[in-house]
Amino acid sequence: MKKLSIIVSSAALALAASSTHATLYNVEVDLDAVVSGGGGGSQTGSGSGVYDDVTEVMTLTSEARVVANGMFGIGAGTMEHEYESEFDFSTNTGTNSLISCVNVSGSACSFTPVGEGPEALDSVSDINFDTMQFETVSTFSIATTTQTWTITKFEPVPVPAAAWMFGSALLGLAGVARRRINAA
Repeated sequence: MKKLSIIVSSAALALAASSTHATLYNVEVDLDAVVSGGGGGSQTGSGSGVYDDVTEVMTLTSEARVVANGMFGIGAGTMEHEYESEFDFSTNTGTNSLISCVNVSGSACSFTPVGEGPEALDSVSDINFDTMQFETVSTFSIATTTQTWTITKFEPVPVPAAAWMFGSALLGLAGVARRRINAA
């Protein structure tokens, strides 16, 4: 009986702790970037993902419209990019993987590294929780992109219903065990 009550107490404490201090947060972000060098350009978009406040890692999937001015008109055009990104705020490092590129106008996609795996970012700033923003900097060829990410949603991932059902089942088993001991 003592072992069962310890297990039930541990499970109840774990459920209580997970509901009062979430470690995972659903995030949504807006992206605004400036491309310098290589003719310049701009980037706007949005994305969503998860932030883990224990490891301080954010993973995102984002879409962006990129306007590339192109050097001497080469690589100029408008593109739609899809990225998978990971930002580690404990080490201020990160990666971007360009998943797809669709030409809207021009032929700029022919100059992008689609599907070549993660590209290490030059830098990742800390999250400023007052403004809910952070910045990343990356260099591709002769162009440097400074991205400002604004966090528009930052909500704890809810505890699944199965966890609550498991906890209540353990409490129910403890009650049944207690009745059996008291009846004997």
